[in-house]
Amino acid sequence: MSNEAESTPSKSDSYQMRCGVTLGILAAIMAANSIGGARWGAAALKGAGEKGTAYAWYQSKSIKESMIEGNRDNVLALLETSDAKGAYKERLQANLDRLNKTLVRYAKEKQEILVGSQGVGKENWVIKHNGEMGKVKGAQEWEVAVTLYEEAGDIFDLSALFLQLSLVLGSISLLLNRPSVRNSFYGGMVGLGVVGLYFLVQAFVMVGGL
Repeated sequence: MSNEAESTPSKSDSYQMRCGVTLGILAAIMAANSIGGARWGAAALKGAGEKGTAYAWYQSKSIKESMIEGNRDNVLALLETSDAKGAYKERLQANLDRLNKTLVRYAKEKQEILVGSQGVGKENWVIKHNGEMGKVKGAQEWEVAVTLYEEAGDIFDLSALFLQLSLVLGSISLLLNRPSVRNSFYGGMVGLGVVGLYFLVQAFVMVGGL
């Protein structure tokens, strides 16, 4: 019987050991992919929730701002009447000044909620979040983060696909006796594993690692 038809026991044992080690390495890479994909998948879900909360917060400030603007317009209308004189006019003016200051504050708060504390700069911090100033992550920042997490999640999935296919080819190769066919499957396993590892590295680079 030719060597092509069936390998010798020693060569078969050597191949099984080499293939087993390779499968073990690929399985470890697959585990890293699973951990990374799960972690950043959870981060994407959390980010989507935080983004929704931030936009709802922004909307509530807009509603309050509209109410204050309505009150300010009423005070302005009263100031423009001929009856607005003396102490009454002074009270109206004081109320108008207070409303205008509130509107300025709401405008700054909305901007900080939208773009975040880092986006508006320290001189424009007006919101104390968790007892500290300058800690607000804006709705737009969350939106960018969620997009990044989702894109990374797609790459994790692509990596998992190639790694799973490589494990399948490796497992099949252990059942084959013909060296040329077996080596072809082994080469396919390694090739797909390298592609899967490449996408895994790209995903971790995108999200900044574990």
